[in-house]
Amino acid sequence: MPKQTAGNRAAIYARVSTEEQGDNNSIPDQLFVCRQYAESHDLGIVGEYIDMESGLKGSRTNIDMLIADAKRGLFDMVIVKKIDRLGRGPRAFYRIMDQLDNCVAVKFAAEDYPEEVIPFLVAFGGLEVKMIKERTSAGRRTKARSGRISRPPRTLYGYAYDPETEAFVINEAETRWVRQIFAWHVEGIGVPKITHMLNQEGVPSRLECELTERLTNLADEHWCRLHGIRDVEAERNKVRARLAKHNGWYTQIVAKLLKNASYCGEGFVNKHTVEGTKRVLRPREEWIAFSYPPIIDRTTFDAAQAVTDRLKRYRTLQRSDREYMLRGILYCAECQKGFVITYAPWHRVAKDGTKTTYERGTRGYRCRGMRYYPHLYQCRRPANVVAHRVEQAVWEKIYTGLQNPELLGVALECEGRMAQEAESHLLEAIGRIERRLADLDIQSQRILRLFVTGKWAEADLDMQRTVIMEEREALEAELAERYEQRNRQIDHRELLRRVSTIAEVAAQLPVSVRVMTPDEYRQAMDLVRLILQRLTLDRHGKLTIDMTIGEVQPRSDAESLPISSDGIAEPSQGGRQSS
Repeated sequence: MPKQTAGNRAAIYARVSTEEQGDNNSIPDQLFVCRQYAESHDLGIVGEYIDMESGLKGSRTNIDMLIADAKRGLFDMVIVKKIDRLGRGPRAFYRIMDQLDNCVAVKFAAEDYPEEVIPFLVAFGGLEVKMIKERTSAGRRTKARSGRISRPPRTLYGYAYDPETEAFVINEAETRWVRQIFAWHVEGIGVPKITHMLNQEGVPSRLECELTERLTNLADEHWCRLHGIRDVEAERNKVRARLAKHNGWYTQIVAKLLKNASYCGEGFVNKHTVEGTKRVLRPREEWIAFSYPPIIDRTTFDAAQAVTDRLKRYRTLQRSDREYMLRGILYCAECQKGFVITYAPWHRVAKDGTKTTYERGTRGYRCRGMRYYPHLYQCRRPANVVAHRVEQAVWEKIYTGLQNPELLGVALECEGRMAQEAESHLLEAIGRIERRLADLDIQSQRILRLFVTGKWAEADLDMQRTVIMEEREALEAELAERYEQRNRQIDHRELLRRVSTIAEVAAQLPVSVRVMTPDEYRQAMDLVRLILQRLTLDRHGKLTIDMTIGEVQPRSDAESLPISSDGIAEPSQGGRQSS
């Protein structure tokens, strides 16, 4: 092994697109070729970086780590077997090369092309990816029509994939719970209650099983090396954190399961495609019918859909038509999640012997932690926060603040400084993009001269123009986004200049929220959303306010509104969620 000295330290990078490909001999072959190159050029290998992600992505786990280590000066050269292993397509390849060229050299062990040829190979790599995708998609569609299917990234709960028959088979351990979920729902039990019952029973979700399996694999040194995991302990802690956060079932998962007709044997493949970074639904005529082994019969499935529709209609009837002042800006201090709105059609006020008194139409808020993840969070008791009480506390704070011109002046001054800093960063980014666009113009003129003088063929000219055009489109899209951000900042400053007018509007509104007319309530809501950025409510009813127009005064306990639990929260019976 060559001695590692300054100037001959090298790092090896290898990549495959998926973990399934990592099980074949591609990674060992890439590492072998790169090691041979290092040995023949008297280079000492400092480390090996392996990714199992698509080459179209400019940011990957270990390539980002490689770039960071290169900038720290841990090695002088990066060895890659072929150009397409570093990145496929101009955008991903040049993003990586721009960062590596500034600090280390990049060598391709199995390819020795002149530098001027590399842009063409990169462009061909991008075209090759498109052709591979088309061929792969066509092969999957042909398989599906014949009753077979390629291994999906994730199978439905209740099924397992059999690679020998290329078909789905029933997972008996999970099938029992699929039938139980449908049986509960047919009895009239709603999705939140079913979710709570599954978590009480301790039923492991599919994600829990996958994370547990990954923890087991991390104990295998060969598996970690093959999958490019350098810091095993850090990866193990990451998996444990995900396992602690996503522990149990969620209402969204149960709702999707109940809507999926695949469980009665009527499934489809080829339903979605990827456009850019978004997953979109294909037209119905492009779907391919695919038969799953049925777990439930069609009658049970139809009965479950009827219950879902009935519960949905009931929730719609019980919703409040009135606006909610703090919707989207009120957060829970315990679970750090936002509050969603609730509406109790009837609310119990008192019970005297056998007689119970109710009042109608109690609006409220409930944090997402207790609404959707009750098995993980118990932030407060009672769960609902009465809307008009917390809104009254917030409105009194805003109403008082708007009557103090000195505090408004301090807030505007702070906001002005923040706006100037943000604008300077935006102008710097805009300048960088415009300089790169000017460089592309110069490059376009240069290749045109090469074509006119006969040094380049027409095919070479078209290919290079395609590369430049793709990069130009990406830069122009980023430039438009930066300009839009700058315009939004300017609009925000214009609103701040009208704070004196806002104070006049606030002075004409009532101090009490409960006596406001619908129009006055909407005006107050607009003022609150303009001036406040975030409200945080803890389990003891202490409300903390963050201002959008800057800090009015140094943060202290005086900025929080101590409100007792009895002063904000009331128990709600039969409350219904309104989205």
